[in-house]
Amino acid sequence: IALVFEGEELIYKELDARSNQVARYLLSKGVDKEVLVPICLERSMEMIIGILGVLKSGGAYVPIDPAYPKSRIDFILEDTSAKVVLTQTSLVFDIENLDRDLDVIALDSNVIIDDFSSTRLETVIVPTQLAYVIYTSGTTGIPKGVMNEH
Repeated sequence: IALVFEGEELIYKELDARSNQVARYLLSKGVDKEVLVPICLERSMEMIIGILGVLKSGGAYVPIDPAYPKSRIDFILEDTSAKVVLTQTSLVFDIENLDRDLDVIALDSNVIIDDFSSTRLETVIVPTQLAYVIYTSGTTGIPKGVMNEH
């Protein structure tokens, strides 16, 4: 068993397959080495699947707490120049209404992602490659992205 969340279990083979599908979807959307992919999800299996999918694509994930004020979420999306956002069905409407040109994918619906292959990817990741960017409050009150490598 790889993941347990609220009574639901996912074995390693399923986690690997689902995160590979997310990675292939992201690659089809132009995500490549160190491209920033915001993830706006509540705690869930989909959050872990999304993070692994971003990393497997070579991209870097940007965690966004869904409880953030819309202005902060909008700032982060602007600052990252995001083209794709991974989220959940209950949050799609809020993100789409931020008036940005984004591909917004709800990982809990999996409708689009199910069409992608679940086979292993050959992406090469190096230790100095960007893994994620986390936004802090910043000393000026303006959020600041802190870059973290593998």
